[in-house]
Amino acid sequence: MRKLTALCAGAAALLPMQTRAQADTAPHRAAYAEINGNQATYRYAKVTLAEDPADITVEGWHDDGTLRKIVATIPGEHGTGVEEYYLEAGAPLFVYTKYDTVNTRTGEVAAVVEDRYYFKEGDLFKWLGPGKQPVAPGSADFAERAQTVKADCTRFVIALGSPAPVPGGARDQEWLPVADTTSHDGSMALAIAVKGRKPTKDLLEELIQEESVEGLVNYIVRLKGRDHEPAVLGETRGTWWSDQRSSGNSGVEVVWSEDDRHVAQLTYANYTAYELLVCRVGAGRLSKAADLLDPSKNAALKKVAGTGHLGNFDAAEFTLAVHHPRIMDTAAGKVVQVSVSGEIAHINDDPPHWDTTVTFRIVSDREETPALDAPVLKWLSTEITE
Repeated sequence: MRKLTALCAGAAALLPMQTRAQADTAPHRAAYAEINGNQATYRYAKVTLAEDPADITVEGWHDDGTLRKIVATIPGEHGTGVEEYYLEAGAPLFVYTKYDTVNTRTGEVAAVVEDRYYFKEGDLFKWLGPGKQPVAPGSADFAERAQTVKADCTRFVIALGSPAPVPGGARDQEWLPVADTTSHDGSMALAIAVKGRKPTKDLLEELIQEESVEGLVNYIVRLKGRDHEPAVLGETRGTWWSDQRSSGNSGVEVVWSEDDRHVAQLTYANYTAYELLVCRVGAGRLSKAADLLDPSKNAALKKVAGTGHLGNFDAAEFTLAVHHPRIMDTAAGKVVQVSVSGEIAHINDDPPHWDTTVTFRIVSDREETPALDAPVLKWLSTEITE
């Protein structure tokens, strides 16, 4: 009897927790029911996106011109994925994904993986993984998946001919392009934004004073053109804070490949680079960023070690400067090159100094991991230039 009483008390204690858990997703369940209930009255659209190894079928349902639901069917080598997006103001509100793994010998479904994503004002706040198990909001997986789901949603929205959502789920443009960072064709640029805040003159002045505020993000954006509306393609993970390319002794270098399919962002303060990020652009979305700052420094130090360029100093005594990134087409394929210099800063009279050029090969698209993963860059060479 005591055991039964204890069990009842424990169950009662769980009720408030379960009620709270259900309350935070009540708007999502209501929208899910409303959209599916009215789906038959919505305008239907369907497009096909060419992908490797198989095309993606994207279906959309518009309510009086407003896109409310997307279903993307994604074939794979070992099964099929179906992703459902329920939208609010063009941004994801609730996303359900289901991926089947098929036994290639029997043709039967061997495993099913389901995920549920809940958004508020454009930001992911809850993720239920397989078995409806919650994933910790502060984890690296949570942040990466949030970017992936939002980027996929943006891509499918654009494919269906609707304007892409802007940060925070708002309808008005809430980002500012950074001057002189446009792609070769003029359609894309680096942009800054502070989530939840309008890009006003007061905000820019605050950024100049503080050089960072909570919610600061860097985007690659598609600028308004004759055939398309402005759209956010994705976050670079960069932290530049001005709508100008430089401010005092701080600045950002943004370089594009000739085909505008890759972009590099080098951000510096006090003339010292603190981030070097490389992303891939394709089909209306931006990949995750590959960080080349430390690999570039390590490759340069490895090259000069034992050559006499360090003199009587330890490698750790040199101040390293990473600068002038460029993306080029070469006989070895597409590469990212960056200059890395070393100097003993505290010696005024003829300080030891060296310069190197470090080259990384961008693995071709056919060899790369899925489109939203960071570009794969492999060290190719390091040359001492002085």
